Amino acid sequence: MNERKIIKSVSIVFFVLILAKIVAFVNDAVLAACLGISSDADAFYTVMGIQQVIYPMLSVGIWNVFLPEYKKNIVLAGSKKADVLANKLILLFTGISLAVAGAIFLFSKQIVMVCAPGLTKEVSALCSELLQISAPLYVFVLLSAIIATMLQCHERFLGSQIREVASHIPTIVIAVFLYDKFGVKALAYGLVLGSLLRLLVELPFINWGYHFSFVRLQFNMDEIRMLKKMPEALVTAGVEQINVLADKIIASLMEPGSISALNYAQKLVNVFSGLFGTAIGTALYPQMVECVARKEYRKVEEIITQSIFIIGFLMIPITIGSIFFAGTIIECVFQRGEFGSTATELTAMTYQFYIIGLIFIAIKAILTNVLYSFGDTRNALRVSICTVCTNIILNLILSFYMGIRGLALATAVASIVNVYVSLWFLRKYIRLPSGKIYKEVIKTIIAAMTGCFAAYLCLLNLKMDNPYISIITAIAICSILYGAIMYFTKSESMELSIRYIKKLGKTR
Repeated sequence: MNERKIIKSVSIVFFVLILAKIVAFVNDAVLAACLGISSDADAFYTVMGIQQVIYPMLSVGIWNVFLPEYKKNIVLAGSKKADVLANKLILLFTGISLAVAGAIFLFSKQIVMVCAPGLTKEVSALCSELLQISAPLYVFVLLSAIIATMLQCHERFLGSQIREVASHIPTIVIAVFLYDKFGVKALAYGLVLGSLLRLLVELPFINWGYHFSFVRLQFNMDEIRMLKKMPEALVTAGVEQINVLADKIIASLMEPGSISALNYAQKLVNVFSGLFGTAIGTALYPQMVECVARKEYRKVEEIITQSIFIIGFLMIPITIGSIFFAGTIIECVFQRGEFGSTATELTAMTYQFYIIGLIFIAIKAILTNVLYSFGDTRNALRVSICTVCTNIILNLILSFYMGIRGLALATAVASIVNVYVSLWFLRKYIRLPSGKIYKEVIKTIIAAMTGCFAAYLCLLNLKMDNPYISIITAIAICSILYGAIMYFTKSESMELSIRYIKKLGKTR
């Protein structure tokens, strides 16, 4: 496996994800300004929460199982045979997604009753209508997921990731120009248009001679084995997102605006976890599948260890800084329009507890892909079930004592549990240098806390009124001190990150 090629793949995904996160941030900020923390916001974000459960079941679940089989066909039999498999899955899962969309349309009221039992009658009715409007998006999402998997296996990472940018554009345009006239229902149509656009932007990147054609749905033994793993993968992907839905169900029983506050805080956490965990996991998955097929297990161990080092180096200071400056961060990101100081306070205290699990959210995405690389869908499902059970139990306990903060803390703890359970199941395949990892993590935490505490004291004495200047000053002070401490303590994670950046420069 070519290390330079891996770095190039990760960098492509990373930089496209930065663009996607910027567009997503604009989307979230525009929606926050339009909806604020209101009944319309609770209805809209409940629909989004339902989408976040079903979407991975149709998208991520298929990606995890389809990618290894499609990649193996490319390596052993060539692209033409692999593309025949792709055509079979496109036909099969288009039918399934149409059935799912139809079920959502017909049973929207019942779905809302289960997913948000605490909503008022009026808000529940609005939520049901928004769910019906947005139902067709699942057909486009599934087709997009299959095409994206094919693009990644052919190393067209730009094409597979640019869809994340395109998917937000219709919602932003509708929110800016049509929301005042047509209200929240227009935003639901924006979700459907976004899912269609995410599919259309992928198509120009298919340039290896692939053409869709109708084929007979007859599967060989390898393909049947792949399909038998699909239910476990689909359930695993869905179970992961039940954590999010469980938070929203309990939040619907709390004060109005709680669902919205959870949503805004979670989206901000996902910006950071997505930039690094998703970028590394997406780019490395095809490479890890190849390493496992060649029985290069030491190489897999090295990739995972280095990934943890880099994620820790970047995310630990973000985590600690977010805890220190949560209020200022939320004020800068969201406070405008209908999103006032009360909304900022509620969202900030939720964000402080969500962010505790940041590094674990990023790492768990990589570890799950390692399990799938070994074809271990069963243990991947067990990890997900353990995670969601932990989250639900802690939700019920912590929310009683801490309110909405308890929901966020439960999610963070569940992410930590996910990582350690995943590592336990991975023991039979690989062994990671845990002592070396813990030593580096402790060093990073001390350096980050020192930098953030110094920045906090400086801002306390300077008493700046402008939140944007405050956060920029805090980042500058923290970065300088953090970098200096890591440099003088000869941090391996810092040296590794610098080495990768240098190699990235040479690949261009």
